[in-house]
Amino acid sequence: MSTWAKSSPDRNLMSKETQNVSYSTLANIPRGRIQKIINESKPMIGCAKKCRNIWAAIWKADFWNEGSLNEANIELVFEKNKETIYELLRITTVHDFVDVFDWDKDGFLNEDEQVSIFSLIKEKMQLLAEELATIHEYQMYKDIMKEVWALENDIVGYQSELWTNI
Repeated sequence: MSTWAKSSPDRNLMSKETQNVSYSTLANIPRGRIQKIINESKPMIGCAKKCRNIWAAIWKADFWNEGSLNEANIELVFEKNKETIYELLRITTVHDFVDVFDWDKDGFLNEDEQVSIFSLIKEKMQLLAEELATIHEYQMYKDIMKEVWALENDIVGYQSELWTNI
């Protein structure tokens, strides 16, 4: 022990302060936040298959193969996949869905706007995966990243399908 430590009047005070400090990153994250991240991440497992179902509904609704969906078709797609869309994006109404994805506000979802649905889901999954890594949920992180990679491959396929019809 150093001479300073022996003669320091704050020696006992310093040791009490350091006894209550935790250097674990998890100790500094509220338990409620950890649970929220886990709960938001669970529906993302199996997401690539859910997105394929949404894509199939979009493809079926575009029976003219024009690459765009009008408001009636958007409503059909939304109603058919309402639970999945809510689960993945927390969007509850057709109006909100159109507000989020119809960028040019023309009442149609063009090719880019359709692909943006899946790109937004992928981005949300990546953000959740980062949060899972932060809270040391590595198995769930791995599962979601597998879904991200599968969805990325599917998005490339969706773009190819849409743009071959242009």
